[in-house]
This record gives sequence, C-alpha cells and structure tokens, in this order.
Amino acid sequence: MKYCKWMNLIPLVLFIIRDMLGMAGINPIWLLVAVALAIMNVFMAKSMREYLLASLLLLLSCVVGMILNTYYYYS
Repeated sequence: MKYCKWMNLIPLVLFIIRDMLGMAGINPIWLLVAVALAIMNVFMAKSMREYLLASLLLLLSCVVGMILNTYYYYS
C-alpha cells in the first residue's frame, strides 16, 4: 500500500496533460479513472487510516487538478 497510494495522483496528471494538449471539456473516462482509484483504495487499504489518507489524496488530486485547469484555461 505504500506505493499504491501515490497512484491517486493520476487525476492531477490527467488534468495537466489535458491542459498541455489544449483539449476542451472533461473526458468522462477520467471520471471513471477516479472512480476506479476510489474502489482500489477500498480493497488495498489495510486500515481505515490508510483508506482515509489515500482517499483524501485522491480528492485533493482531483480538486487541485480542476483548479489548475480552470486557472490556466481562463488566463
């Protein structure tokens, strides 16, 4: 689980790639990736603490990705 929780940064990377490519709109496949990572967190966590930390990292990754994406899109 030590390294699996860093996979929760994938949505942030996806939003950065989207911004670099100049794509408009949000691809629904990226939402499925976030949901798949959330389900992975449930099965990979050994304790509730690990699950909460991994889920918080996933949430922050999505939020920061959206904020950066919106900032660069409108500036």
